[in-house]
Amino acid sequence: MKNMLMNNWGLKLLSVVSAVILWMIVVSVDNPVRPLTFTNIPVEIINDSAITSEGMVYTVLDNTDVITIDVRARRQTELSASDFRAVANMQDIQLMKYVPIQITCSKPVESISTDTPNLRISIENEEEKVLPIVVRATSTPGDGYAVDRVNTIASPESVRISGAASTVQRVSQAVVETDVSGLTMDTQKIGSLVFYDSDGDVVDDRLLSCNVDIEHVDILIKLLRTKEVPIRVSMTGTAADGYRATQINCEPSAIAVAGEEEALAALTQIELPAVSVSGAKANVEQVMDITEYLPEDVQLVDADATSAAVTVLVEQLETGTLSLPKSNISMEGLPEEFEASFLTTTDVSLSVRSLREQMSGLDPDDWSAVVDLSGVEEAGTYELPLQVDVPSGYELTEEARVAVRVEEAGAQETEAEE
Repeated sequence: MKNMLMNNWGLKLLSVVSAVILWMIVVSVDNPVRPLTFTNIPVEIINDSAITSEGMVYTVLDNTDVITIDVRARRQTELSASDFRAVANMQDIQLMKYVPIQITCSKPVESISTDTPNLRISIENEEEKVLPIVVRATSTPGDGYAVDRVNTIASPESVRISGAASTVQRVSQAVVETDVSGLTMDTQKIGSLVFYDSDGDVVDDRLLSCNVDIEHVDILIKLLRTKEVPIRVSMTGTAADGYRATQINCEPSAIAVAGEEEALAALTQIELPAVSVSGAKANVEQVMDITEYLPEDVQLVDADATSAAVTVLVEQLETGTLSLPKSNISMEGLPEEFEASFLTTTDVSLSVRSLREQMSGLDPDDWSAVVDLSGVEEAGTYELPLQVDVPSGYELTEEARVAVRVEEAGAQETEAEE
């Protein structure tokens, strides 16, 4: 009887074990464990006063404050990203740059893992800086109008930023951009503040603390009338011997300016200082700042177009010989008791120089000369200088002289009769 009872307990135990195994088989078939992945899980940072209370600031590196987690859970367990909490406790910081991330789930799961086990941070001294807020127009107002860069202002006019020293030191400009398309009157707008470094790259404002609402900065846009005026520049001095300054060019030759109507009406041109070509043997080039020569109440429409490039062309002269016919030479001032004639039987050679294109068009018919005989007091042979009427663009390289014979009036007729 006792053996039968023991045998019944064994059968009962075997039945229980079999039932558990059967249940586990049913569960594993009907509700299996499956892998899941959840992305963009934010990491909650707590107890950061452990760092900030020491006058330090921290920066999260490599976007490790947003993680992806892998989960194993039963199929019948409904999960979403909001069921998970990722926490980095700054009191657990390691090596002053790693903070372990603890991940929990509000629902039962088999396991949780992540490729980002630590929040990676850098710790620096805190620094602050005050910057003026610059208003920058991103478009063009209506025809005939320009933005008054002096009186277009933001409110407040400055911003105080603070953060990690390396980030704050990188910021060089605080800019609020605004669209002014088609504006023809003064206007008020609201813009967002953007921070730039010295290379013109945007600095992430999430790394900074500001004393203003950077998404709502008030802007007063002031407009001015515009006008295009010519730029004038002259030259002074003389190029080296054998060279000539032939032309002066200015780029741009005219520029758009902005101002009140009365100021624009009084401005007819922008006069730049004269460029010296003294002793020059090559082109003379200068870059001048146009803004230095604008009236105080006038500004350039394009704030970046502040320079004018001035070039004076200097060319070397070519030398040649001109045969001046005697018929082109006249005698003047001879006293009445004398008469004169040229001793030379050929044309008179003149050494002249000019620019290449003018030398190629050298024409004796364009030249004339005078011999002044007013100082003659007796008959004889004289070598006298020619007073040459030099056409424009030419010059003599040396003095020209001509031989003249002076006789008493009627002497030649008396000799002929004898």
